[in-house]
Amino acid sequence: MISSCLACPYRSCGLTLVELIVALAVLTLLIAIGVPSLTTLSIRNEQTTSLNGFLSHFYLARSLAIQKEQHIVICPSSDGEGCKEEPIWSTGLIIFEDSKRDGVLAPDELIVAKYLLPEHAELLIHSSEHRKRVVYHGDGRPSGYNLTLTFCDPKERIEPKALIVNNVGRIRISERGPEDSPLKCGH
Repeated sequence: MISSCLACPYRSCGLTLVELIVALAVLTLLIAIGVPSLTTLSIRNEQTTSLNGFLSHFYLARSLAIQKEQHIVICPSSDGEGCKEEPIWSTGLIIFEDSKRDGVLAPDELIVAKYLLPEHAELLIHSSEHRKRVVYHGDGRPSGYNLTLTFCDPKERIEPKALIVNNVGRIRISERGPEDSPLKCGH
């Protein structure tokens, strides 16, 4: 088969200016449609990854409490070395053995695990009832009342999801709040 440039030697090969402008317009349109979808996909992936990371660490804390028959505390942390005093879990968490049973990390108590979110993470993770820690007893039950950690996008590009720990210690992920109410994000 002969190329079109060889078949007609007086015609130049390539694109005309009009063809190039049309191609660029189509490419611009495709990018304009695709970028918001990609951003939404990215934040949804961040939410799912964070939820699964928190879920596995809550399971770990509960199973360690049962296995070792002692108090295990899980609390928000920004540096992986100590608990934060605010009920904002957006930077991560730590799990430690609470041998003194006071809910406070002492220098001689062992940090069992830490889970820190990337610095560029966009999610806001806050707890219900301003809960700053969960203490699991040797039977796997947490002390206190239910905990709901809500994973929110501050720009509201996706729906919030929650990690819920009930009084028995069971953990689940939900798209609804307590008593099937909509989840609220506290900006």
